[in-house]
Amino acid sequence: MSPNRDAAARQAAAQGLASEAIVQRPSNQLGLFNRAAMANRMGNTFGTSVYPQRPPSTAPTSPVIPKLTP
Repeated sequence: MSPNRDAAARQAAAQGLASEAIVQRPSNQLGLFNRAAMANRMGNTFGTSVYPQRPPSTAPTSPVIPKLTP
């Protein structure tokens, strides 16, 4: 092998493959399942319901029109 080829091969080996950087990324950055993030999103319904926990919805009010009290 020529010296230029040896130097190029050593440089490529030192830099590593681009796929190695992808493998070292966290699963949630890759769009894969992450149990901690899923449990946080589902709340106390994790494992018991397919619907995420949400607070009860309230009717929207207008900041311009005052609320009438009976």
